[in-house]
Amino acid sequence: MATPGDLSEIQSLYPYLDIKPLTRQLETAMMFYMRGFSAVAASKAAGYVNSKVLRAFIESEEGHAILEYLQNRHFQDIRVTRDHLTQMLFEAHAKAATATEEIAAIRELGKMHDLYENDKRKGAVNVNIDNAVKIANPKQLERMSNEQLLQFVGDDIKGLLIEGEVEKEPPITEDPDYDEELDV
Repeated sequence: MATPGDLSEIQSLYPYLDIKPLTRQLETAMMFYMRGFSAVAASKAAGYVNSKVLRAFIESEEGHAILEYLQNRHFQDIRVTRDHLTQMLFEAHAKAATATEEIAAIRELGKMHDLYENDKRKGAVNVNIDNAVKIANPKQLERMSNEQLLQFVGDDIKGLLIEGEVEKEPPITEDPDYDEELDV
């Protein structure tokens, strides 16, 4: 959907580029075309039966002037605002082929506009290890050393190797049955 603001953007170019005003339908088709629609899709979105009118305008000097100016301006001044994202999500919702796609667009709109309770609390763990370590965030577990993790889980997994750890050999002690004469 081309908004009045979009159309006024093209209308503001007429005096600057010395172009005669376009019809509302052609302005709408041009905005869709500038958004990345194909000439056929932009024409249909603007209400044309076929794309001949839009293609002819795009190939004209006036069409080239408008396209070149808008492309240069948009590439120099690319800004995505919350309003742009909202409009894009509404368009995605309207074009959704399945209910899942519609729901995904609705969820994204809700998140973007802070309509859901704080999701950061999901997965939060509050644990005290002998009053020494307090874990309030799962990321803290990722940053803990192997010794701290072993302390955290307790004696339940003593003797298990942690990935990447090498089993320590027991200290060598004197063997009471060792006979030096037999060792050759």
